[in-house]
Parts: sequence; C-alpha cells; structure tokens
Amino acid sequence: MITEKWVSALWLSGRLSYFKDDLGHSVQVICPGRPSTRGGCDFQDVVIKVNGEKTVGDVEVHLTSDLWQRHGHNRDAAYNGVILHVSMWQRGFLPVRLQDGRVLRTVILAQYIRNGGDLLRDISLRPAQRCPHLVSSGKKADRVIVESGLARFEQKSARFARSLRADDPEQVLYKGICRALGYARNAKPFETLAGRVTADMVRNYAAGSLRAKYALLLSAAGLLPFFEDRILHPTDGGSSKRQTNWRHLLPEDQPMKASDWITASTRPSNHPALRIAGLCHLVQRYEKNGLISSLAGLVYNAPLHGYAVFLDRAFTVEEGGCFDSRILIGIGRAREIVVNVVLPFIRAYGACINNSQLEEQARRIYGSYPSLPQNELTRYMGGLLVNQAYGACRQQGLLHIYHSWCRTRECGACPVATLQKTVPV
Repeated sequence: MITEKWVSALWLSGRLSYFKDDLGHSVQVICPGRPSTRGGCDFQDVVIKVNGEKTVGDVEVHLTSDLWQRHGHNRDAAYNGVILHVSMWQRGFLPVRLQDGRVLRTVILAQYIRNGGDLLRDISLRPAQRCPHLVSSGKKADRVIVESGLARFEQKSARFARSLRADDPEQVLYKGICRALGYARNAKPFETLAGRVTADMVRNYAAGSLRAKYALLLSAAGLLPFFEDRILHPTDGGSSKRQTNWRHLLPEDQPMKASDWITASTRPSNHPALRIAGLCHLVQRYEKNGLISSLAGLVYNAPLHGYAVFLDRAFTVEEGGCFDSRILIGIGRAREIVVNVVLPFIRAYGACINNSQLEEQARRIYGSYPSLPQNELTRYMGGLLVNQAYGACRQQGLLHIYHSWCRTRECGACPVATLQKTVPV
C-alpha cells in the first residue's frame, strides 16, 4: 500500500528528478531539500529549475492533488513559501493556488513510475548522505570549516560596524541582544520591540526598577494583560506610577499585539514573555555602567582559562522574579548571545574606538569558544560534512557554508568541494 510517507521518501530519494508540471513547464530537481521541522511544508530548502531558472523554497507532498484544498493549504499563509506541490495521483481540478492568490505548479509522480513496487522498495526517510562533492576529510576540510566560521564572524562584525555608524552604540547592542532572545521564530517581533522601546527609553522611564522594566517592555509587546496581576499590584504606588509613565511614553503608537508573537508549538520556557523578562534582568544587571561599558569590560577582562564559564554566567538569568520559571535565560541561550552578538559587536566596537586589544580579544575568544546547542542546520550540515563539529567557530562555519552555498546548491563555488580558502564578505 502506498502511503504519503512513501511518497515523501520517494521524493527525498532523488530517484525521480525530471518532470513536466501541470502548467506544461519543465521541472528539474537539483536538491530535494530536507524534511521540514516547522509548519507550512513537508520539505524545505528545495532547489529546482523551472524552464532552466533556479528557484529555492518549500515542497508539500500529498497522495492526491485535491488534498491541497481539502487540507486548507490554499487558505493558510504559512504555505506561501511552497514552490512545488508534489502528488502521487491527480484528483480534482488543477492548478491549485496559494493563500496569496498565486498559482502553484503541481507535479504528478504516478506518470513517471513504471514499476512502483521496485521503485519504492527499500526507500526510507533517512538522514542526509555525505556531501558527494567533499574532496577531502580530515585536516583539510576542517581548515575550510574553521575559515568559514571566522568569515561568518567577520560578516557579523561588519554588519555591526555599519550599524554603529548609523545609530547609537548602546541601541545597536541592545537590539542585537533582543534579536538573539527571539530565536529564529520571534527575532522580527523582538526587533520591533527594541525599536519601540529603545535602550535610552528603558534608562529614562524604568531606571532602577526591575518591575518597571517588566511593565514597560511587556506593555509595548502587547503581553502585559496576561501577567498584569503579577507585575502591577494596585497597592504598589511605584509600579502604578511606572505604568502611567508608559502610557505617556508612546502617545502616538499602539502597542504590539499578542498575535504578533509566535507561540504555537513553543515550549513554555521559550515563551516571548519569559525572554522579555530575561532581557529586563540583563538590562537591570548592567544598568549602572551601561551595556557597552559593562560587556566590553567583561570581554576584555575575561580570564585566560575559564573565560567561557565567566561569559556564560554573565548572560544567564536564573531568577524567575514575577514568573513561575526559575530559568529565564539558560546557558545555551547565553552562549548564543555571546557568540552571535556580544563578541562580533565588541570586535566592531573595538575598531570604532581604535582599541586593537579589545578587537583581538573578542576574536580570540570566539575562535576557541565551546560548542553551542545543536540546531537543525548544524545537525544537517554535520551529517553532510563531519561527524562532529567541536567548538562554536566550527559550528558557525557549517552555517556559513550552508547559507552561502549549500542552500542554493552552488557546489562549484563551495570551498569544501574545491578546498579553496574562504574569503570573508
């Protein structure tokens, strides 16, 4: 019996790669992608050529083509990133449409299968195979991965340097920390929040009071009503005053909406309200000397041995405060903040103030920082290139290779395939 799981496995196997879609266009599969870990598609980072033109996006797989509409995908904006609808059999009318009204091309697999039993036998959804273009393993490939990790670091530093030329340094760092606390799913809403309630506004309207910071940021985020009883007590004159201050803070702006934040399938410990509370604790912790002075001092004075533990603790928040959780920012997220925000920012800031020692200290620490928690991309790239990537720099190198070459299958330019030296952009 053919199931949707088998159809997905057939797609992933790559055994079928040349099609005509329902619109009469030629479709060539360059890369079938990887099983999706988010809603909105079955496979993501799929690379196809339509009439010779390369495109990258998602694929949705069904047994019959009518399931696109029966499942309501045509009314769901989460599926607007789908570039190809793959079905074993046609049933109902074609073409189908995306939620935004665009026509979606469909490929019917059955017409390309001559001996279905043999074709589907032994096919299974399996981890990614080793990269077929890997020229060499061992030290040569490791060198390329490390160079790619350093290139990614320099790219981030360069972006911070551009921001420092256009905005207040304290705000640039604050905004970067906010994005890191949002993970991938809520990075944009956190960035919006950082723009609505800037670092300067937090200093001016909530100085010295953790509860006032809660009220200010959660109010602007549209999340205060869910926690108001815990944060704003009617008998607490100070808190009520802070709430009044916030009402006058943004007289022309409406707060964000709770619906702006992605909470579906989010673990309770990753709820944006808890991440905002963690942000409040960090701002409170370094309020006396300011974020930049405090964090530049931490990096500059980090001990030669034990610097990772020293910096991890600087961004870990294990105080629940008004919230039930005891851990607002764990070690894993603290390391993400250090590696992706603090160290590249401090390198850029060091160059801005002509402090070469601060620059080099940030780069040195980055180069030997311990591993971050694994995510779907580092696991995927690890399966392609290495058995285990030790250290944050190598993990970042895998991400750099993925985003620069693997995602769009630019294998001819990939330094892993050519063992060429990577060049920071």
